[in-house]
Amino acid sequence: MVERIRAAYERYLRSDDWKVKRERALDRAERRCQICYSPEGLEVHHRTYERLGQERDMDLTVLCGSCHGSFHELLRMRQRAAFDETEPPPPPPPRHLDIPDYNALGDDDDDDEKGQ
Repeated sequence: MVERIRAAYERYLRSDDWKVKRERALDRAERRCQICYSPEGLEVHHRTYERLGQERDMDLTVLCGSCHGSFHELLRMRQRAAFDETEPPPPPPPRHLDIPDYNALGDDDDDDEKGQ
C-alpha cells in the first residue's frame, strides 16, 4: 500500500500541474529559502497533504536543502522525545522562522520534491 501511495505521489511530482505550482511557489518566495534566504538548492515543501493536487499557496513553503533537512530532523527529534518521557523535548525552532504554524506540522518524509 505504501509503495502505491509513494508511486502516485512521485507521478504527481513529475506532472505539469505540479511543475506550475512549484514555479509559482518559487516565484512567491522570490526564489529564496524562506528561512535562511539562500537562493541555492531550493525545494518546495508540502506543509500538508490535505489538498494534494489542489494545494493552496499557503500549503507550500520554499526551503533550501539544508533548512529542509534541518526542519525534518527537528520534527523527528520532537516526535522521539514525545515517546521518551525521560528526556525533555528539544526546544521549538525560533519564532522568527518564516513558517507559520510549524508546531502543527507532521513529519512528512515523503514530501521531498528535490529538483522537481
